[in-house]
Amino acid sequence: MAVANGQISYMPPTHLRQFEYDLASLPAFFGDKNDFVLVPEIVNQRFIDYLLGFGFELPRFITSADELTSSQKIDLLCPWGWSPVEYKIFNPFLKYCNDDWFEHPMAYWKNERSGLLSRETTYNFIAKLNKIDCKSYNLIDIPILPLKINSLEELKKLPDLMQPPILLKTPWSASGRGHFKIRDIHEKAEQNAWVKSKLRQQGMFYAEPVLKKVLDVSFHFLVEADKITFLGNVFFETDAKGQFTGCYIRNPETDNVDTVFLTESCEQAADLLLNGLQRLEINKEYQGPLGIDAIFFEKEDGTIKLNPCVEINLRHTMGLLNLFLRKRVHPEKDGKWQIIKGITSYEDIKLNEKQTKDGLIFKGSVLLTPPTNKLGYAARLFLNNT
Repeated sequence: MAVANGQISYMPPTHLRQFEYDLASLPAFFGDKNDFVLVPEIVNQRFIDYLLGFGFELPRFITSADELTSSQKIDLLCPWGWSPVEYKIFNPFLKYCNDDWFEHPMAYWKNERSGLLSRETTYNFIAKLNKIDCKSYNLIDIPILPLKINSLEELKKLPDLMQPPILLKTPWSASGRGHFKIRDIHEKAEQNAWVKSKLRQQGMFYAEPVLKKVLDVSFHFLVEADKITFLGNVFFETDAKGQFTGCYIRNPETDNVDTVFLTESCEQAADLLLNGLQRLEINKEYQGPLGIDAIFFEKEDGTIKLNPCVEINLRHTMGLLNLFLRKRVHPEKDGKWQIIKGITSYEDIKLNEKQTKDGLIFKGSVLLTPPTNKLGYAARLFLNNT
């Protein structure tokens, strides 16, 4: 949304500002004691001590560049995601950056980068996937290229080109936002006020068929100048609107899909996606974390396949965070973490020493962000009791 707006003064809606504020400490799990995490308000020492008790190695929390000293040098600036707003926020830190940072492809904002950070990258990536020989990927169903809709007239004719239900996606949006579902041929999407507004604002839609989803999964990569590394895959949950709600630490709770099938499908997808990213040569334009959302879906004949690419995210993601949290959970245990509301105290959190084994989290639940008021957001890890 900030990229689409294009202004350094962009202000998100109130509920998203609250979400950002309450969860601002989450990037701490990506770092270590040599790093800094920029937060809007200093994190309570009690909460820091609480996390240290579970064996987390935390960066230092700061609220401004004034808290750094001239002797401290920054190797890398890592926002959750890039937009003109982030460059304004980082501006006071540039004097502390090592010279190498200014050679990084993300060191400066360029207006053409907005296209890179849109669904155009997903479109181009799917085009690359469609050129790969997929005989060895028998559990994978390569998605067809979305249709580009540039006018209300084209939108009116869309049901003649693609069988409803159809999902319209704006070029710039994330986490289930920016979507409109055409349920049947009588929908008349071209007359919808939201659709007309978004078409004016963003210039186009991507249209793709709605699949019968069975399970959400994401694949995570680190893009560097000379290589792209697969980091792992994560099963996650979304609400009815498609917005993220939480992640499974390891295995999803499902009786519909065989575990061996899930494992083999994800292995095939990881190989295919890495192949596609290398063909896309994404590291010429972007370096940093990259997440690809995918879905297991049921075909008309009842078979289940994995669509390996619904969307590419050139940013940090909740799924990537899950891979870091997984390292702190005992291998004998599984569970999930979720974004919830109304964690107001530590009262229902058991003592740290009773929840760990071999220095890893073993039972109970763990707050991942500081307690907030009853209307605020929090992240919390829940482990299975067995």
